[in-house]
Amino acid sequence: MQKQASSYNNVWRIVSHPCPFQSKLRQVGGNFSALLLHRLRLSYGSVKPFLPLLLTSLLLAGCATSTVETRRSERAASYAGLPPDAKVLVDEGRIKVGMPMDAVYIAWGAPAQVLQSESDGGAATVWLYEGGWMEENRYWSRRRLERDYQPRTYVRAQVVFVNGRVKEWHTLPQPVN
Repeated sequence: MQKQASSYNNVWRIVSHPCPFQSKLRQVGGNFSALLLHRLRLSYGSVKPFLPLLLTSLLLAGCATSTVETRRSERAASYAGLPPDAKVLVDEGRIKVGMPMDAVYIAWGAPAQVLQSESDGGAATVWLYEGGWMEENRYWSRRRLERDYQPRTYVRAQVVFVNGRVKEWHTLPQPVN
């Protein structure tokens, strides 16, 4: 039973990581295909002829990860125009009131949603950032306990821009399961 619990933990790590195939392949080694087959409830014999093709295509496709460094080089002109204190915050992945949109993009990445609003005070743009986790569901099937994992998302942070500058921002806690 301990081995089964550890394989589910590995599936959790693989599914929750934004780019599972590059960084986790070495960690789980030869068990990677077994974990995927177990999770998909497929037999090895039915997938064996296609497994090399599948793994090769996944590795060649790669996963594009967005980091502060990649976003900084992507918007180099905007980064160069930032004051020194703002550069330090952006490099640390932090933001503050008064920063331009490009600085927030470099620090935190692309938002999951962009909302537009208008009031007496003027037009505002709201960036929403999402977080997520895998929720475990247990149920009985044919006299044995089955586990299923469903992705859950929530709004992790909200940044409000007025005239292209941060007016306010706040982070939100992960909901309790």
